[in-house]
Amino acid sequence: MLKFCRGARQKRKFFKESANLLLLEFDHLAASSAGFASNNQEGFVFTQLSVTRGVPSTSTDLKEALCEKIPLHHDLLRKFRQQHGLDVVSQITVNDIYRGLDGVTALIRETSEIDSQCGIKYRGLSIPELYQLLPRRGKSPSPEAVFWLLLTGDVPTHEQTEALTADWTERRERRKDWWWSGSSGEIGGVVGGVLRALPKNVAPVGRLAIALTALDADKHYRKAVESGAMSYTYWEHIYEDSMELLASLPAIVALVSACESRPTPLALEKADWVDFFIDCLHNTTDGFTEAQRQSLADFLRLYIAVNADDDGGIPGAHVAQIMGSCQFDASRALAAGVLAYANEPTSGTLFQYMDFLVQLQNAVGREPKNDILRNFVSTLIDKRFQIAGHKIAQFEDTRYTVLRDFVKNHVPNDPEIKLSQELSNIYKKQIKEARNRSVVAEQNAIAAPLFQFYGLRDMNYNQLLLCMARALGIVASMIWTTALNAPVERPRAKCTHSYFSDFRNDHHGRRGNTSRHQKNTGK
Repeated sequence: MLKFCRGARQKRKFFKESANLLLLEFDHLAASSAGFASNNQEGFVFTQLSVTRGVPSTSTDLKEALCEKIPLHHDLLRKFRQQHGLDVVSQITVNDIYRGLDGVTALIRETSEIDSQCGIKYRGLSIPELYQLLPRRGKSPSPEAVFWLLLTGDVPTHEQTEALTADWTERRERRKDWWWSGSSGEIGGVVGGVLRALPKNVAPVGRLAIALTALDADKHYRKAVESGAMSYTYWEHIYEDSMELLASLPAIVALVSACESRPTPLALEKADWVDFFIDCLHNTTDGFTEAQRQSLADFLRLYIAVNADDDGGIPGAHVAQIMGSCQFDASRALAAGVLAYANEPTSGTLFQYMDFLVQLQNAVGREPKNDILRNFVSTLIDKRFQIAGHKIAQFEDTRYTVLRDFVKNHVPNDPEIKLSQELSNIYKKQIKEARNRSVVAEQNAIAAPLFQFYGLRDMNYNQLLLCMARALGIVASMIWTTALNAPVERPRAKCTHSYFSDFRNDHHGRRGNTSRHQKNTGK
């Protein structure tokens, strides 16, 4: 199992210069990102990727490619902490504590981060940029390509993407016992048996969380610990466990959609993550033409690509990160994250937005005239009603932008989607005029009617597709956390009375500069 890392260490001398270059380029990252948007020439883009993220690996084996990256990142961290270990990143006020540290920079997530203008960035790439750069299957980026980017920081080639697809196909075949009943030739297996035993009133997120905890998805790690493996090799065993989990996850998510199993013809040798998921779904694509099925696959790949990771501070990602650091078990970490993702995003889940849209149609009709819709929205604003799927922000959600472009090219005339877009445009304009607030539509304002269009009408179940997408980022982040031997978060907690006593006994030095990003100058 260590053969990949031995080969990677032989390359370390060649790649070490990249770590030095990375450190020098920290202050240049923003300018490089701006270069992506302003220049569409492929050569320029890949030059910038090499500058900001190191030399891309040429290996078609993901584990070997990762082994090339880990020593470089250790060098980068060592030099960064030597130079800036005592510098202040954020200062926390009492208000920050009671606001849940909202907006305070205090965590590390190597796979992605939030940019105030561009939204979520995967390894330095915005959503529109990765849509243009990543290898595609059909008309949308491949989920396997997204995961390769999240784990290594490299934009994979077509050959690397296909190699990962083949690897996952082989792994899901090895773990068929999780999701396949060989004796009857049906989708089911261990997960199917667990789900059939659950009461009918268990919500989809609860069913998925229970199914994930029923898996023996840490067997490689457990065997390594029992055999006395060194702690610095733990990530290799967690990698093996996590790849088996990700390879089989589409079948596990599909099983949650129904209590009973059914005979299903599976073309595993041809299936990427989304094709495999669609094959496992119960009766959803029955009657679809090949063109309709391909269109659904393109939408699901795009939805997974734009939702593959999120800010490490939101509850789902944060809980999964802590659980992964404590348990070293990707299935349990993902199960914890799934429960937290049940109510994400806070601006309105898929169910909440679709529920509002149905109520709107009941009130004004499926295709209302523009003045009727304007009057309805105006009434809601007067009553200070917050429309789900929208939030106060200066810049448009890039996930919404990419999905809106997909609609223009593939679903231009669906009445529900058109109504949703008209609603968003009117709401944004009127709330700006009435309250001088800048409101933008989030992705669920267009994703919910898109799911409806493709026949996926159970929005509570569709929330699991968000969880399935986020699993890519959760697993990639967990592998990196283990590889870097990052400690489990252990902040100190106090009660309000103790804080109050501290301030009462010390009237000086506590107030003054409350800047969150003040550099330490007392060196």
